[in-house]
Amino acid sequence: MPGELGEIVLCVSETTTNAIRHTMSRLPGGGFWVVVRVDGSLVRVDVLDDGPFSGKEPPLPAPPARAELLEEGGRGLWLVAVYAQSTGYEETEHGIGHAWFTYALNGATPC
Repeated sequence: MPGELGEIVLCVSETTTNAIRHTMSRLPGGGFWVVVRVDGSLVRVDVLDDGPFSGKEPPLPAPPARAELLEEGGRGLWLVAVYAQSTGYEETEHGIGHAWFTYALNGATPC
């Protein structure tokens, strides 16, 4: 999947994988929700999950160290930060995890 669509799909894949692997969403009966909005040349993706196990915000991703480049995991949020124009995470007052990113199509600059 080339170009912008491939980058967006990668970001969605990484964000939803984190919702499954690192939150209560992976437990029986758990779930997560994905909302995609397109406004002109700006795509916004929101992923809501059942909340983190620890109840604390995950640390900001750091680029992988050279020795870690061949490891299977640990680069998901870093990749999202590389491709997306903006990204973030918050836990709502109800304990719901909310990760999001925006992507500007055709190299547009988001407002």
